[in-house]
Amino acid sequence: MLLTKIVLLGRENVGKSSLFNSLIGSNVAIVSEFPGFTRDRNYGVVNFSEKIFIFIDTGSLLKSKSDLDKLVRFQTVSAITESNIIFFVVDANEGITSKDILINRKIKKYKKKTYLIVNKIDLCRRSRKVSLKEIFCRLGYKSVFFVSSMHKIGIKKIFRNLISSDFSLKSSSSVNRKVKEIKTKKVIKLSVVGRKNVGKSTLVNFLLKKKQIIECDFPGSTRDSIETQFTYKNKQYSLIDNAGIEKIMRKDMLERSILNRSLCSIKKSNIVILLIESSGVLNKDLYIINILKQSKCSIIIAINKWDKITSKEKPIVKKFFLKRLSFISFSKIHFISSLYGYGIDKLFKSLNDIYDCIIDSKIKTSSVTKIMKETERKYFFNVFKRRNIKMKYAHLGKKNPITVIIHGKNLSLLGNNYKKLLEKVYTKKLGSFLKPIYVKFKDEK
Repeated sequence: MLLTKIVLLGRENVGKSSLFNSLIGSNVAIVSEFPGFTRDRNYGVVNFSEKIFIFIDTGSLLKSKSDLDKLVRFQTVSAITESNIIFFVVDANEGITSKDILINRKIKKYKKKTYLIVNKIDLCRRSRKVSLKEIFCRLGYKSVFFVSSMHKIGIKKIFRNLISSDFSLKSSSSVNRKVKEIKTKKVIKLSVVGRKNVGKSTLVNFLLKKKQIIECDFPGSTRDSIETQFTYKNKQYSLIDNAGIEKIMRKDMLERSILNRSLCSIKKSNIVILLIESSGVLNKDLYIINILKQSKCSIIIAINKWDKITSKEKPIVKKFFLKRLSFISFSKIHFISSLYGYGIDKLFKSLNDIYDCIIDSKIKTSSVTKIMKETERKYFFNVFKRRNIKMKYAHLGKKNPITVIIHGKNLSLLGNNYKKLLEKVYTKKLGSFLKPIYVKFKDEK
């Protein structure tokens, strides 16, 4: 086994996600006081003293009558099966509860090397800290660590023990070589967004060829932004499955945190796949399109659940979507079924074309300036004369998103409408449907 996989188990609200973030040194998992917030498997890779560790954050292991909880438990059991080590997380402040005893019994059935992690020691009184060892030794573990994930107390001690333990780890050179190979490969970063229950997780699971993300009819089953890497037709991709994006109430801090995670993943991505259900375009979809346009990212639209439309209705429905979404002229529309894989090959062909355009866009300064001068003569001549505005030259700035920087005099006097008109002209003449081109004005003193 090349890499050491460590799964984090424990009852709700013992700080598993907080500990997961402390171990990997990044705020990947959302930390919430809401019980049972984590549902999907969340992976994090750590390189500590030239040893590679993969940590897996999980949901509940306990049985429940709820269908959604059963799916969460399936994800947790799958994480245990693929892991080498178990981190059993308990709360130092609350002591051993009946749920901890139940989970402990279940863990011992798997017969895997287990570390007992006593979290939240920073919240304990000094008098209680003395008796903590005696209390938690009753669970029957030799390896017990007292930590505070909030203040990162005891985290390095865990890593040192993992390295010095007798547990067999492969030589770091072979592992590091493997990791370097993955890093040097060209990885296309994708982000899947859409409103709740449009089939984002189904698409991700189809591409990963395993049920890593929970799929169900219950809206909003995905709460966090889950990033995974996979290979499709010999090309390496990094894919982020995001929670459903919707308008949120000002006071709802948890929903705002989820939305912020989705927005961060959009910014990190080369291309965003927007999923829309084949039943029609809702106001919620238009709200997401507006967010994506503001973020200035490359968008590709996928109309999902195409298998639900009959062969007679397909031409009519296709015509409706092409007309309804014609205002996003730069984005190509695909009709797919994430459940059966229909249209996925064509979707990825367009994704690769967009990526090649972003990376290999060789737009000459002369051609950009020429288009600028032509647009000036056609639309802006009288306005420029009255306000003493002068556009001197233009050149290419950023590549993702592709941005044209126009230098000149008194350009700040131009309104947003002029900028939008220039963007339309540039996108039409240089960008085609593959990518939007944005304009930035720069006044010269």
